[in-house]
Amino acid sequence: MMIMKYLRACAVCKTYFPPTDWLCSLCWKAMEREYLCSENSYRVEKNLPHLRLMDWHEDNYHLISRLISSLKQGGPEFIFRRLGLEMFSRFLHFNFWNKKNFPVFIPAPSRPGTKIDHAYQLASALSFYFAGTLKNPLKRAKITGSQKRRSKKQRAYIQIQGHKNILYNPPVVFVDDVLTTGSTARAAFQALNQPKQFFILTLAWKRPPPEKKLF
Repeated sequence: MMIMKYLRACAVCKTYFPPTDWLCSLCWKAMEREYLCSENSYRVEKNLPHLRLMDWHEDNYHLISRLISSLKQGGPEFIFRRLGLEMFSRFLHFNFWNKKNFPVFIPAPSRPGTKIDHAYQLASALSFYFAGTLKNPLKRAKITGSQKRRSKKQRAYIQIQGHKNILYNPPVVFVDDVLTTGSTARAAFQALNQPKQFFILTLAWKRPPPEKKLF
């Protein structure tokens, strides 16, 4: 029983090992192989620039989903610093800040009743490395009535509400763990009064499945 006190399971493979890291060495190596190089980390999400550390697809589905799930449950600060440093090293050459206007990092809105979550911790780590400012103005709006008849676009729009009269002159960087459809990021863009410089930074982009050929 005393031995188990000093062991914990890897967040991905669940193998027990001494508590010196969040993942075991094998899972870290597997994760690092998924990191994109700087040239491949940039894409455009419906006119909004998007930078990500990894692509989430069928071949690495189990690996990425386990990691994201473990972070949603509240990972330690050092794991976000490590991932943030990896993102910083790849996104450093993108000119979305300058000496006069340092970027403002804004995390995706947390669930009701939660002040600090994985998106906030990741945004905090990125603001540290990029010497930017961390702000948390976005909140999920209270939804009344049924959502069954609403489209996905309508749901995403009403789920995020920004503080009134928000206007940021510096580049605004929206931070989340995963970008899937992009509806949350676009809703944040609207809630922040459509900043002139708006960037999306995520750990992963969940690539859409390949289209199946009929013939």
